[in-house]
Amino acid sequence: ALFWMDWTNIQLNQDDPKTPLFDPIISNGGAAFSRGVELEARAAVTDRLRLGGQVSLNEARFESIIDGVRPRFTTPRVSGAVDAEYTWPLGQLGDLRFLGAYQYRGASRTDSTNNPATAVKSYGLLSARIGFTTRDERWSLSVWGENLTDESYRELVVLSADDNPFIGQDFVLLNEPRTYGIELRASY
Repeated sequence: ALFWMDWTNIQLNQDDPKTPLFDPIISNGGAAFSRGVELEARAAVTDRLRLGGQVSLNEARFESIIDGVRPRFTTPRVSGAVDAEYTWPLGQLGDLRFLGAYQYRGASRTDSTNNPATAVKSYGLLSARIGFTTRDERWSLSVWGENLTDESYRELVVLSADDNPFIGQDFVLLNEPRTYGIELRASY
């Protein structure tokens, strides 16, 4: 898919500098555009093996300068993902499935400011799952893991005012660390 969007008065969600706590307000961001391409493919390579992937290339930019600063979009220029699933039939018992996925997100921002503290480095997330499903699909048991490389990145940054003694520090929310578990499902 190709896309191209032009805005003449795009809305921005920004912190109100007149209040001591984070208090978002909607302001006019002026003119902006976003254009790019998204590609996705899925293939059943064999009866047992399925592969998939997607990539997104995006150029997004504010054309207006507000208070001497050009805001930035939070969207990365490049993102993508690949996944694979292999099914191993176990006859009358059911199926054993192996799934793996990798997701990439290019460098971005957590808000439209140009403050370096809101920058998010590019990162990749690896996940996997091994599961058994009975032939009648009533029961399944899986072992899974997310963020297997224990990648750390910022999901949200709320900047405090430099002259605000009440807060005194920025608020940073990090992503979920490596997680893993066992899942049992029953359908009736």
